[in-house]
Amino acid sequence: MCSLTTRLILQDDFATAADLILRPRAGEKEESTSARERFQREQKVGEALSYFPRYMHAERSLLEGYRKVFFFVMAEAAAY
Repeated sequence: MCSLTTRLILQDDFATAADLILRPRAGEKEESTSARERFQREQKVGEALSYFPRYMHAERSLLEGYRKVFFFVMAEAAAY
């Protein structure tokens, strides 16, 4: 049996899977919940990397990926 997130990834629904990974959840450290809630409110990827705790590896990896994609898209747009 696989998790919902894994199932979504296997179905190529990456946006929903990423949303689930970054969404606040019950029963975790206050520091983690606070970071997730702040990101849901602000949606600022660059700033989020400064307040997501280092132990939140999956979440920080997603945010790094979002940041790289953003810079790539901006560079491509500037080239035209």
